[in-house]
Amino acid sequence: MSAMPIRIPLALCVAILPLGLASGCKSLPDDVRGRINEANTNYEAGNVAAALEAYKGAIGSLREFGDEARPEIEVRIGKCQVELGQASEAIATFDTIDRDVEEGAYQLTENLEYDKFLGHAEAYCELGRRAEPAFLSGSGSRSKQIQEQRTAAGELFSKARALFERARKLRANDFEAQLGIAYSFLRYGILIESESALAQARDTLRKCPRPPQADDPRLPFYNGRVTQVLQSKGVLTNDVLSDMTAAAEIDARQRSHGYHEMYRDLFLQVQAYDNERKVELLEESKRQRVKEVLAILNNYLQYGQEPRASWPQWVDFRGRLRGYFDNYNAWSRKKRERDELIQSAKSLVYGTSETQEVLRFRQAMDLLRKVDTEFLTEKDYSDVRTVAQQQYIKLLIASAEALGRIEKWDLALKQIDEARELCVQQQFAPEHAALLEQCTKASGKYKAGKEWAALQEKVRARARVDQNAALAMLETELKPELRSQLDPAEIGKFHDQILDIDRRQVETLLAEAREIDPTPRMEKLQQARQLVTERKLDDLRDEVVRQIQRCYIALGQHQQSIDSFNAIGAPTDDDKLHTALAYSKKDEHPQAYKIFRAVDDTIIRTSKPEIVRAAGVSALRAGKPSEARPFLEEALSHAQKTQVDVAGTKDGLLTCYRQILESGGLEPREEIEIRAEIAKQEEDDTSNLRKLAVLHYDAAKTSNDANAGGFELAYKLFKEVFVERAIPLTDDEKKLYCRLAARFEDYVPLKKSVRWEYNVINGPATTYEVTDGSGELFNVDLQIAGEPSPFKQEWQKLPTSRVLEIRYTGSRDRLPIGLVNPEEKVGERAVVDDFGKGKRRYEARVVEIGLSIETGGRTYENCIKVEVREQGRAEHRDFYFAPGVGQIKYTDSQGTVWELQRSTVLDAT
Repeated sequence: MSAMPIRIPLALCVAILPLGLASGCKSLPDDVRGRINEANTNYEAGNVAAALEAYKGAIGSLREFGDEARPEIEVRIGKCQVELGQASEAIATFDTIDRDVEEGAYQLTENLEYDKFLGHAEAYCELGRRAEPAFLSGSGSRSKQIQEQRTAAGELFSKARALFERARKLRANDFEAQLGIAYSFLRYGILIESESALAQARDTLRKCPRPPQADDPRLPFYNGRVTQVLQSKGVLTNDVLSDMTAAAEIDARQRSHGYHEMYRDLFLQVQAYDNERKVELLEESKRQRVKEVLAILNNYLQYGQEPRASWPQWVDFRGRLRGYFDNYNAWSRKKRERDELIQSAKSLVYGTSETQEVLRFRQAMDLLRKVDTEFLTEKDYSDVRTVAQQQYIKLLIASAEALGRIEKWDLALKQIDEARELCVQQQFAPEHAALLEQCTKASGKYKAGKEWAALQEKVRARARVDQNAALAMLETELKPELRSQLDPAEIGKFHDQILDIDRRQVETLLAEAREIDPTPRMEKLQQARQLVTERKLDDLRDEVVRQIQRCYIALGQHQQSIDSFNAIGAPTDDDKLHTALAYSKKDEHPQAYKIFRAVDDTIIRTSKPEIVRAAGVSALRAGKPSEARPFLEEALSHAQKTQVDVAGTKDGLLTCYRQILESGGLEPREEIEIRAEIAKQEEDDTSNLRKLAVLHYDAAKTSNDANAGGFELAYKLFKEVFVERAIPLTDDEKKLYCRLAARFEDYVPLKKSVRWEYNVINGPATTYEVTDGSGELFNVDLQIAGEPSPFKQEWQKLPTSRVLEIRYTGSRDRLPIGLVNPEEKVGERAVVDDFGKGKRRYEARVVEIGLSIETGGRTYENCIKVEVREQGRAEHRDFYFAPGVGQIKYTDSQGTVWELQRSTVLDAT
């Protein structure tokens, strides 16, 4: 009747049938009975998909042993298909059962017939729901397509009703059959708009017995829906709301969300009351009703995916419902945001604050611009906008004037342009005409100032080469319109500056000095310094002294460089850095470190490489290795690119890393990072590599590393030291390495043509050969005493657990040839599985690792031992595996011993 998965009929069937299916059919073999038991267990656990597959498997096996249990299993298959939403498949299954019964293949018991009728009817109901036009009761459409859909869906519900009637004949007072009949009448009556069918639905509901489950939501929902359509013509009255919301509340507690029609119809009622999404405008009774339904629908959306989420109608409904809530909430949110924005803007405009006035009114304007356009005509908005905008324009004009006085022309023009743009919005400020004229005049003034500044710079550049040509340029390019905007005294002052030959000579000397070697450069700079002093060219003094300081550094005269820095009147960050470089070159690192600290790290790291390196060395010598590290790393990167002082910079960086380690107090993650950097720079430091391996191991263990990434890093580092460099490990390190090797070594190399030949004591010689395969699964041939064995085997490494699984006729073996987690102790993790036919159970586990095994004339290192025992018995079998080779030895409690004599893996190496 509904899509909600209430499994009462099939659950009842499962309660009646298991003895007959699982144990009553004595002729059934164990594997078929096992499939039926598995299907029953899965169904009871709610895993209907798995139950369906198991029932289908059992049907396939029954054809060899007779059809004694077939009717019962086929009914179950149909019921499972109904629950999984496979309506068409379920109908086909039930039709097949009917045909077999009609042809005399078998007969159904009364219980089975009852279950078949209910399942068959529910399948037709599900197809009917899918065939209904989307949003049936609210679409208002009378198109031919809609009418055809109504008719098709109505026919499906009619078929369902006939089947429910047949079920009721079998059980006269049955709740499910009675409710199904009422439901079919209800949907049919809505589809074809038949009051007669709806009346029959109402009468049938009144005769329904008590439901098996007291909190079954279907009965109150159907009562409310019938009452709504018959008596209220679709209007959601209080008595109808009471029934339908009660059903929705039960459904919400169960979190099943199967009543598609219920949520859909409730949604249509909300739309009818609330087309404009403004509940506040409704009368009280309607407003309360809408809010109750909205709460139910909102809870429905929050509970997650429903069982029939793939139905196109239902997906469309969920989208419409979510869009409705978004629009509804957006209107309320915009109104709330509008009130908050206007109130915040008023606080800025009319309140008092220490915030700068320009910033305060800018913030107010930014807030007002965010108000939705729907509210711009309201009085409280326009009032505060008028005051804020006028005051902000005046403040922008005043700010532009201040910037103009210090010749920040671009910033001044930006302020004026913003003020002019606001003046254009005249609907908010009656004074804008006067303010706009003021902005226009100021804009012309600031543009002239910017143009004059550009012309001055151009003339100065020309004057450094030819004074007369510069004066001619000034006369030619100073246009009348620009001259009219300037103060004549200002033009005359600049003219005099160009005429200053001494200034030009100083500038020429500085320019020439940049192009020559340090010794002649110093001569030029000293000449420039003398001119600056004699002619009192104060604005050039700092630049001359600055160039002298740089030249002293190039000449190696570091104390003179420091003295020159002290003579600079307004030192820049670059001056400070060069002074710190001079102190560093004098090995006075504490003083150098002090000056470096006065400059931002970003500026230091973007300076010349020798300054970056000096900053790192000074911090290192001052006992601040953590501060030194980023500078030294930057310096080494540059040194490796340019091949300049790579070794020295690397030594300094390694010293820095080691000092950081010695300082202590590091988190494990930080120590791993530092030691990894040391390993990158100092490849021969095996002590550091071993410590790094232990750190990776401990970190992986602490973080419960499910993917074993840290363990694998530790394994690779230990292997590099112990195997590749042949450096001895401590006993504790060996234990860790052996444990890691058991996890990451390949103990059974599988690829085509790999062959193992074994000498067997107390038995014939045996050979295994991989004949074909790829990925994880391979075919393996077995030869005993030189003769092929009929038992074909498949070997597979299970990738998630590194377990070897061997499958052959009637049996399956599993051996854990690698530990899942290196931290798990030997013997603590066991893999239990079947060996051979029957129900004999065995345990297989890794009991030893890191073994040295001598067998077949060879010695194998880093081996593992796997012990296999049959549960409840003392006998055991022991397997020995060598990394990269495979099984090298086998012993058991019967005295059998296998020893590897020859392997193509060994031959290849």
